[in-house]
Amino acid sequence: MIAQTLHQAIMLAVHLAAPPLLAALGVGVLISLIQAVTQINETSLSFLPKIAAVLAALLITAGTAQRLLTVFSHHIFAAMITVGGS
Repeated sequence: MIAQTLHQAIMLAVHLAAPPLLAALGVGVLISLIQAVTQINETSLSFLPKIAAVLAALLITAGTAQRLLTVFSHHIFAAMITVGGS
């Protein structure tokens, strides 16, 4: 039961972290390609687009993240009641 709960927690963390990380990765690669083509090597150029992409990804996936966290919390509290009640 503990191993299954830990597995669910790790998978939940992966599901919650993936959208903003993938958005930052995609924007970073795109900005790097643009910098390579134009030969502009400014390190601060990719900072603002990455932040905007991460914030957009968080806003878009906020509802799903809230639902997943609620379901997982209910599961954890139900398991606590089951363990404490026996």
